[in-house]
Amino acid sequence: MKTLVTVTITAIFLTAFTLSAQTPPTPPTPPSTSTTYSVTQSTTYTNSSSNHDSGSSSISVKKTNSTFKFRASYRDKLTNNVSRYLQDNLDGMKFTNTNNLTFWKIEKNDEEAFKCKVSEGGVRIFVDRDLTSRKFQNKIEKIVENLKYIVNNEDPTKAKKKRVKEAEKALELAKEAYKRATR
Repeated sequence: MKTLVTVTITAIFLTAFTLSAQTPPTPPTPPSTSTTYSVTQSTTYTNSSSNHDSGSSSISVKKTNSTFKFRASYRDKLTNNVSRYLQDNLDGMKFTNTNNLTFWKIEKNDEEAFKCKVSEGGVRIFVDRDLTSRKFQNKIEKIVENLKYIVNNEDPTKAKKKRVKEAEKALELAKEAYKRATR
């Protein structure tokens, strides 16, 4: 009996030792993959305004990695101001003026790199950012920033001050709402 117990204990011990000595199998290596990342940035700004002095206007700005587009509609009586402003600021660029339409265009390698069209009550600007220099793009964006005031028949200084006041008021309201929400 003593021998049987000894053999049984030895068998259990050896089995436990053998099982614990085995290593788990190595997992297979995953197949190699190639990951491509694409980043697209798009900014869109749209504004519509209406007041008694300037009538109504609509402005849309869309900027992506490859294009910049500006479109505005406004009262017809502002067309001369818009056209004159663009002629003054697109200096050195040849323009065409026919049938109430003023037109600027730059082509590179038979592709449209820049186009600006002013018609009665509307303006459209297109810039292909892949075909134009960073300096040119910045120039057009600055022109567009000021053009927004002309389209809205606003004085830039007064309009900026007004927008700062509105932003400060909105910030105060947001702070108050935050305080109420965190109580």
